[in-house]
Amino acid sequence: MKITLRIAMIAATVVLLSATSVFAQAPNMRVHIPFAFSAGETRLPAGNYRILLDPTFHVFRVEPEDGRAIYLPIPRTLVHAKQANGSLYFHKHGDRYFLHKIDAGGDALQYEWRESRAEREMARIGVPVEVAFVRAASH
Repeated sequence: MKITLRIAMIAATVVLLSATSVFAQAPNMRVHIPFAFSAGETRLPAGNYRILLDPTFHVFRVEPEDGRAIYLPIPRTLVHAKQANGSLYFHKHGDRYFLHKIDAGGDALQYEWRESRAEREMARIGVPVEVAFVRAASH
């Protein structure tokens, strides 16, 4: 009984340390976004944001400096990032911006979201799309 309890305690410690290590390596960016934008189905104002990847819950946390955070499910993963610092890429339809991709920078990965309903509707009615990006400050 004591051996089983000791093994369980050691296993729990290993799991907790592993999760902490993964979270410490996850993207953590600060970025100033100079325009209002949509992330998923949520509209957000221009301003300073903190972007965090939480691999435990499989979400990105998009945290405005002066508001409530929103959570985006981690999308399909693309390739290794090419930038030293991270970048956020937006699809611009007319005067509306939609978060499309996060390049976590360094040895991390790029994460790309599918178009939201609003973005698909704008494409359907023929509003041209452009790509805009904002570089993150530092990790």
